[in-house]
Amino acid sequence: CPVDELLPCAELLGRGRHRRILSVFVCYGQRPHLLGVAGVDVSLELIRLFASYLRLRSGETPSADGDYAFLVSRDGKIIAHPDERLMPREDFKERLKSQLQGRTSMSVAEPVVTSRSTRTVGMAHITVKNAAGVAAATQVSISDTLPEPVTNGFTYKANVSVTLSGSATRNPTSDPAAAAILPAWGTFSIPASGQVAITFTVNVAYGVPAATYQNPATATYLDPTRTTTSGTTSSSYNPASSTAEDVTVTVAVFISGFVYVDINHNGTLDAGETWTGSTVFVNLILAGAVAQSVTVPAGTGAYVFNSVPAGTYTIVLANSATATTGTVPSGWVLVSPSLPSISLTTSLSSFQNENFGLYQGNKIVGKVFQDNGASSGTPNDGKLNGGEAGVGSVPLTATNGSGTTYDSGVTAGSGIYTLWIPSIATTVVISTSPPSGYLATGADAGNTAGTYNRAAGTLTFANTGIVYTGVNFGIVPVNSFSTDNAASALPNSTLFYPHTFQATSGGQAVFSTPATSSPAGSYFTETIYRDVSCTGTMSPGDPQITAAVSVSAGTTVCILVKEVIDPGTPYGTKNSITVTANFTYANASPALSATYTHSDMTTVGSSTSAGLDLIKTVDKATAKSGDTLNYIVIFINNSSGALSNIVLNDATPAYTTFASAACPSTLPSGLTCTITTQPSVNGTGSIRWTFTGTLLPAASAQVTYSVKIQ
Repeated sequence: CPVDELLPCAELLGRGRHRRILSVFVCYGQRPHLLGVAGVDVSLELIRLFASYLRLRSGETPSADGDYAFLVSRDGKIIAHPDERLMPREDFKERLKSQLQGRTSMSVAEPVVTSRSTRTVGMAHITVKNAAGVAAATQVSISDTLPEPVTNGFTYKANVSVTLSGSATRNPTSDPAAAAILPAWGTFSIPASGQVAITFTVNVAYGVPAATYQNPATATYLDPTRTTTSGTTSSSYNPASSTAEDVTVTVAVFISGFVYVDINHNGTLDAGETWTGSTVFVNLILAGAVAQSVTVPAGTGAYVFNSVPAGTYTIVLANSATATTGTVPSGWVLVSPSLPSISLTTSLSSFQNENFGLYQGNKIVGKVFQDNGASSGTPNDGKLNGGEAGVGSVPLTATNGSGTTYDSGVTAGSGIYTLWIPSIATTVVISTSPPSGYLATGADAGNTAGTYNRAAGTLTFANTGIVYTGVNFGIVPVNSFSTDNAASALPNSTLFYPHTFQATSGGQAVFSTPATSSPAGSYFTETIYRDVSCTGTMSPGDPQITAAVSVSAGTTVCILVKEVIDPGTPYGTKNSITVTANFTYANASPALSATYTHSDMTTVGSSTSAGLDLIKTVDKATAKSGDTLNYIVIFINNSSGALSNIVLNDATPAYTTFASAACPSTLPSGLTCTITTQPSVNGTGSIRWTFTGTLLPAASAQVTYSVKIQ
């Protein structure tokens, strides 16, 4: 056994009461030859009394104890002390261990914080208090385990205060390092009923998820029951026991933008476009109430809302700091956005350039549309109705009618346009011209109370300073009518010439065939039939056309001109037929019509020379601007003799430009072809194919050419 070991021992019974004793003993001999043990029991109460009488220095006041003596073992255990409460007893260890247990607490001054970039949390508090009637806690270190939902999400920033009370002391002083995630403070001595209160601030990093976070605090101190010189124990605050230290993080962002004068009304804040109007307000609305308001006087026009928590907001341009709905200043009109409000939902990102661009004046908004009565609309009435579609790339100009241009532009693909007029404008004239291949039908003055002149393509009104809407212009594509024909035939024979009329709007078509013969005489008779199947040949049941034909957009009317040659017609007689389609546009006011013509040429020849028939076709019955039309002209020798010196003539149709022309890829034997006349590419004019050699009876060939619709 160890020599000279001082040990607290179990209590002994003597004279009917418990006594606390100290046993001192010595072993004689060496293991395994132990001879014996000699010892003595000394009453700890007696030693305590001896110690209580020892006064090394008197107190400075009559009530002060001054310096006193007490007895400890070599490992620091108290053996005898003038304060009986510190003497060893049955609950000795538990009494010493309870010094700081349950006495550590924590709270925060700002339970709800926001994270944007790096933001300082409101003050956090840690309080460590020693129990009453216990020994002092020494070498105390206090630490706080900050939450870490992301790396360095919460970090120590700075002390606000470290407050000692109840005779607590601090030596040496140590504070946490900057940005510590486990800040610790030391070193404290906290006597019975003493207390240390620490207040500090914390940074919350950008990107910390919105949630409620807890963080425990711990006090580590010298263990009164230690078995080693530096043995420690600790007391911790359980964050689950209370919500006092809970911190709820919401994500905060900033929202900024400008109120500016959009001088060129392009919807973009350009250099020099500061705010020159009167003072306005930009308000941030949450759940129908103003969360923040910024006053914006003339100047930069800048505004910013700081520390905006996550949520769904509306930004309004207003006339007061309390307004929850947007208002446009008098004499101004919004360019962008279309309404004096912007809706957005904040999360982790800030919002910039949430701008309000205004123009000092007013605007005209309307549409250029195909006034063709599509989808149950009314054709040619100048009113946008039914399923009538917009037309893009149509130019419009707003002037004062006397040489001053206010604004100009072209329609978007949807047909929508916007023109801007300054507040000084009095008379306003809107001018527009239909693109190639279209004609104007009418206009809707909207709320301008203006007057439309279809022939001039203008709408004129007096400016009253309001926003003008519904100022629409109707146009329709030009109808198409094809094609020219020529044929040779013998006296007492019949020819049929095919033609096709394509309607692009609603109305009525009247077909006629005025003709002139040379030499003059009553040699020919013309009758018009409806080619119901559009085959180009007469079929049983094809009716004669004797009245106007009603059509709607997209209707195709195929006709056949029947030419009967009188038996006594001299050889070489020619008959020129002008096939005419007169079209009246329904509902147009004032009345609107158009005339389309083609030529059928008949030549009376002998049995050996008559009979060269021409057939012309096109690959598209309907087409739009920019499309390519491909024509084929077929010529057939229906006579009994060979034909020579054949020349075919054609020309680019109206509203088209020349693309290409070609001779036949395969020609009948003995016939050659040359294109002797043609326009330049994108030009207009005549096309001529000249053939040398002979075309035998019943033989045929074809030529081709292509044009592009303007």
